[in-house]
Amino acid sequence: EIYQVPKVDENGYWMIPMNVAFRKKFGSIKLRMPKNLRHKKISYIEIVPKQKGRFFEVHYTYEMHVSQMKKPSTTKSNALSCDLGVDRLVSCVTNTGDTFLIDGKKLKSINQYFNKMIRNLQQKNIENGISKYVVTNRMAVLWH
Repeated sequence: EIYQVPKVDENGYWMIPMNVAFRKKFGSIKLRMPKNLRHKKISYIEIVPKQKGRFFEVHYTYEMHVSQMKKPSTTKSNALSCDLGVDRLVSCVTNTGDTFLIDGKKLKSINQYFNKMIRNLQQKNIENGISKYVVTNRMAVLWH
């Protein structure tokens, strides 16, 4: 193993490994392990910074035995074909002749509004002499 996976304490927390100088300056950092993963054999933990380090996502990779995985039931007599779009998010048809559509206009509208709000906040940043790439608190609220 290249990296050592941290040990979880009795309260479900694990400490991020760091050198002594960093720990003295900033203190130790503990993260809570999700309850559904506490008894799994964790093989890899990845901490991914989001929004230029304002937030973080923690990705856990763990081992599973083949017997724990559910084997999906498959049939060779049925088929589904899906066509992805924008206004019609998904158009589907089966080999039995059933069809259905999933409307994407609402999702498209939400996305356009989100982009408009971000664009307006970036423009305010530029007017105030701040780079448009700086994530402000108002922008961070839109992502959550």
